[in-house]
Amino acid sequence: MKSFLFWLSAALGLGALIGSAFRPGVLEILLVLAVLNGLVYGLKKISHKSRIPKMA
Repeated sequence: MKSFLFWLSAALGLGALIGSAFRPGVLEILLVLAVLNGLVYGLKKISHKSRIPKMA
């Protein structure tokens, strides 16, 4: 759990720095969240398919 809190606070800090530098709008934030969500779940799906042995 401590690792989760560390990475969460690191992500929040990095997001705050990037947000203050670029001043993104709501549309940009939603697009980035959608892309990251697709990447995470897409990679999970690909890695899950490769671990399942095929039955003859």
